[in-house]
Amino acid sequence: MVTMRWVSGTIVVAALVCPAVALAVEELNPFASDGPRVPPANGYVLLSDGSRLEGYIHLTADLPLRIYSRAKKVHVDVAFDEVAEIDVEVEKDTLDREWRWKDAGSTEKVYTDRYYHTHKYVCTLKLKDGADLYGDMNAVLYFQNAAGEKKLFIHKFLTGAQGPENKVPPIVFVQKVVLAEPEGTPE
Repeated sequence: MVTMRWVSGTIVVAALVCPAVALAVEELNPFASDGPRVPPANGYVLLSDGSRLEGYIHLTADLPLRIYSRAKKVHVDVAFDEVAEIDVEVEKDTLDREWRWKDAGSTEKVYTDRYYHTHKYVCTLKLKDGADLYGDMNAVLYFQNAAGEKKLFIHKFLTGAQGPENKVPPIVFVQKVVLAEPEGTPE
């Protein structure tokens, strides 16, 4: 079994023996802050409850957005600075009843009196060049304005809070993201 101590020790020894290994290890550092960064985009986020958040939006470590194109049946990476708008629609909304197994090892389900919503989403990426990509996407967006910072998530599937059948709270999700040209960085 390979342990992390052995692996990290091997990298340190290899870096001392061969400086090219040290250079390769530094280039693979996902947390490095060197190099050009895509500036955060100015824009707004519209949530499904009607609230609108205006400010700066960026991705984790300048990673591209990855969408599964249903038309091409392949994953497509799109640079964040090429995106003009992200639309998220509920493709399927179901009201499911909570259940558990009757006993350990049993195949009999016991239903409770609590329900929850399950959403399946589909996204449309509208690019600045006018092209549209339609498909499934998960993403983490970082939002920042004068009030503070917030992480926003775009999901393929989402399960909401539980409640009695007639009082199940709605799921609040990112419905639309509209990006403008970068105008600088937030202060």
